[in-house]
Amino acid sequence: MKRFIYKIIKNLIIVLMLCFLTGCSSSSDISDNNDKQESDNKTATGINGMTVVELSGKEEDKYYAKDYCYLESDKYFLLIDKDIVLPGNFKDVLDEIVEEIEDSIGMQFMPAGYKPEEFDDISSMYGCTAWDNFYYGKKIPIFLLVDREDEGLGCWSWKDICVIVEYELFSDEVWNSVPSYRDNSWRREDSVNYMSITHELVHVLTLRKCIVNTIMTEGSAEFYTKKIMDKMYQKYGSEGFVYHTYNGEFDPELTSENAEEYFINDFSDSNTGLQGSEYTYGKFLCAFLEEKYGGQWLLDYYNAIEKEHFEHGYRCYSEDDLKKFTDIFKSLYGDDIFVEFGDWYQQNKEYLHQN
Repeated sequence: MKRFIYKIIKNLIIVLMLCFLTGCSSSSDISDNNDKQESDNKTATGINGMTVVELSGKEEDKYYAKDYCYLESDKYFLLIDKDIVLPGNFKDVLDEIVEEIEDSIGMQFMPAGYKPEEFDDISSMYGCTAWDNFYYGKKIPIFLLVDREDEGLGCWSWKDICVIVEYELFSDEVWNSVPSYRDNSWRREDSVNYMSITHELVHVLTLRKCIVNTIMTEGSAEFYTKKIMDKMYQKYGSEGFVYHTYNGEFDPELTSENAEEYFINDFSDSNTGLQGSEYTYGKFLCAFLEEKYGGQWLLDYYNAIEKEHFEHGYRCYSEDDLKKFTDIFKSLYGDDIFVEFGDWYQQNKEYLHQN
């Protein structure tokens, strides 16, 4: 439109005609997009007088949260920070991901008899009091937060909370106001990627069941995230469902001779363990078990662990705990399961590390 600017100044009628004929609006101008989103996305007054949002369902629509707000689904509350920009289909995608997680693993986010734990309000962790006195019941509170000072806030979850910090959801105003964001465009993708929120929601689901060893906790989250992202990508072809592969290394190399030792150690020894490799070992082990058994094999492991009534926190396991995890695993899948896994890994390692 720049080449018409002088004509526009001289003749307002031409401006109106051009706008009418071309439907002109700058897709990169958030203020222009705000006008559109007001007509396609609905809002109302909800809990504690806060704005409750109803997204349009259309990906091209953007909802720009100028103040704290939320939306509610059957199994979660989405608590939205100021300066978050959501695509209009965000809730629809999230609902589908929640359903895929439940179907794939065979667990429910809101099982009968589940009693949510009380947790310190988000205000005590991030200084935000907007959602104080909200009651979530069994539903998962999912917080979409903005890291306005680039303090390194990240995604994390527990049984009754899920925190998501995704650069792609930050408004352009926030992004461009922080030099370490603005001057490093590689930190931000072109579209919203749903990997992190899927990973964290798998954690919520399994942690509501019980706490297991690190390898199976992180490995299953990675495995099912990849499985669901691949399925969603095949269905929609959107870059938002591309799984970004990160595979740690094993030193010494994983074989049939040391696969069980790795499982027992759980990568818990900082002197010999490899940071992040618990994700990789666990993901590969889950892929092996899926290929060998199919179906909802993970549920058997969680059911067996739940019956033991372990007294521990996440990543806070005694040597006896780690041995029990291993013994239960072998009782379910066979005494030679780790030998088989090590051989399978050697046969498939090139493919596994590339996907």
